[in-house]
Amino acid sequence: EYRKAFGQGPDILLYLRDGVGDQQFSELQQTEFNKVQEAPKKVFGAQASLVKVVLVVVQKRVPTMFFGPHATNAPHSVVMENTVTRDTKSFFIQGLDWFGQSTVANTGNRLMRPTHYDLVHSDISIQPLHFQKLMMQLCCMYYNYPGSIKVPSVCQNAHRLSKMVSEKLVWMDRATGTIHMVRSPASAQSSSTPLPNEVLLHPDFTVGMTEL
Repeated sequence: EYRKAFGQGPDILLYLRDGVGDQQFSELQQTEFNKVQEAPKKVFGAQASLVKVVLVVVQKRVPTMFFGPHATNAPHSVVMENTVTRDTKSFFIQGLDWFGQSTVANTGNRLMRPTHYDLVHSDISIQPLHFQKLMMQLCCMYYNYPGSIKVPSVCQNAHRLSKMVSEKLVWMDRATGTIHMVRSPASAQSSSTPLPNEVLLHPDFTVGMTEL
């Protein structure tokens, strides 16, 4: 669709991946990340060399915590990029990882954990500060919440969309005409009239989409 609209591929393909544990990095590098890097060649052909790929892993469930004065939260938008970061030689190609504190507690003395970012691969040369600002700005662009959130908005949108699809999307067995929920195939609902489409949307799905 992008190529149809603009006649060429994008200049930069930014791929944000969350839900990755430390033990999964090597496996993802050999499978998923390699496929992402090869994708422009399949989609854009001869123009693939013009598409720069950037891969970033976003980890929000980290044991690390940072404190301000009197055991309060670290200031909003603070970035920790040295001393407390990991030995990148054993994990990452580009050697750039950092922690970002994009949220603050709204009530009480709740302590917020930062989000950990890993630049796994980059075809472009960019100052770390500019990249850190980009991630922080994306955390402020989730339109379903008036403040900033813990992860970039595109990650949160993906979470919401996958949750609604798992709850609302249904599929039909053409052989029997039986309708199944994607999340729970065992709870099937019978239909006396075969449905014309193999994949159908639950009536409430379009309503739920307005929540994004």
